[in-house]
Amino acid sequence: RAGNDGGTTALGAVVINAINSVTLPSITASNITVQTTAATADITIAAGKVLSASASGTPLTLAAGRNFINNAGSGALATPSGRWLVYSANPANDTIGGLSNGFRRFSCTYGGSCPAVPGTGNGLLYSSTPLLTITPNTISNIIYGAAAPNLSGYTYTASGYLGSDSGADSLSGTLTASSTYVQGAAIGSYNINYGLGTLSSALGYGFSYANNASAFTVTPRALTVAADAKTKVYGAADPSLTYQITSGALYNSDIFTGALSRAVGENVGSYGIAQNTLSAGANYTLTYTGNNLSINPAQLFITADSKKKFYGAADPNLTFTIAGLVNGDAANILTGALSRSGGNNVGDY
Repeated sequence: RAGNDGGTTALGAVVINAINSVTLPSITASNITVQTTAATADITIAAGKVLSASASGTPLTLAAGRNFINNAGSGALATPSGRWLVYSANPANDTIGGLSNGFRRFSCTYGGSCPAVPGTGNGLLYSSTPLLTITPNTISNIIYGAAAPNLSGYTYTASGYLGSDSGADSLSGTLTASSTYVQGAAIGSYNINYGLGTLSSALGYGFSYANNASAFTVTPRALTVAADAKTKVYGAADPSLTYQITSGALYNSDIFTGALSRAVGENVGSYGIAQNTLSAGANYTLTYTGNNLSINPAQLFITADSKKKFYGAADPNLTFTIAGLVNGDAANILTGALSRSGGNNVGDY
C-alpha cells in the first residue's frame, strides 16, 4: 500500500484463500500464504513478478489445489530470513521455473498429513503418491533336500523413483515372503512371493509389492558311488554287482534305480565294472568309481589210467580220465600228452 509521503510500505501478513485458480502479482510482505482449494485450481506466478516474505521461519507458503506454475523464473520466491514451501498435486504437471528447493515430499496435503519435513530449507510438497515396486532379491541357491529358506525380513529392490529421489529416500519396515518350495522339492527355479508386512518411505512414496518368480535355484545333491571288486571261478555264474556310497547320502527315502554291468567275456581275466544304468535320478549328480570282476581258473582233475606191458613189448598208450570240466568244455581242449618215467626193466614206472 502507499504511504502518506508517496513511498511504499511493506505489508504485514498477506493471506489469499481462493476456490479457483489465481495468478499472482508481485507481493512484498512479512508473511505470504496463498491457497486454492478446488481440485482443478492452480497457482500461477506471472512473468516478471516476485513474492517476497521477510519474516523468519516459513514466511511464504503456496498451496495449490492442482498445479503450481512459475512463469517468473528462479527469483520468483524470496525469503531472505526464512524459507518457502509450495504444495501442489503432481510434479509432472508443475512448472518449477528454476526454483531451488532443498527437499520434496509426497503424500502430503496442506493442513493435513505429511511425512516428516525438515525444519529448514525450501520444499516442494505433493499430494500425489507415486508407487515404488518392491521386488524380492534373489537369494543363494540351495541343494536338493535342504530346508526351506527363511523368508522373514527378506531383502528387496525398490524401483520407480522419480528423478534422483532414490539417493534422498530411506525405506523402513520388514517384509515376510512365501515360496512354493518345500523341503524335498525337485531341482529347478523357485519363487519368492510377497506375503506380509509394509514399508514406509521418508519421502512419502507408496508401494506395490511384486513377486520374484526365479528367486533361487535348487541344485542337484552330490553323490559318489564306488563299485565293489568281484571274483568268480571260471564257469561259475556271475556274482551280483554291488556298490557303496562313498560320499554324500540319499535324501529321505530316495533309492537308486538301474544296475551296474561288466565287460563281456568268460575266460580267465579281469573285466571292468561299468555304471551302466545305475542312477539316483535328476535330483542327484552321481560320480561313479569303477572296479573289476576277476575270473579265476577252475580246478581240473586229471587221473592217469593204470597201464602194463610185457618186458620187451612196446609201451601202451597212456590214457587218463578228466573231472572238473565246466562251461560246456570237452576233453579236446587239452593239449599235450602224458609221459612215464624212463626205464624198460621189469618194475613200476
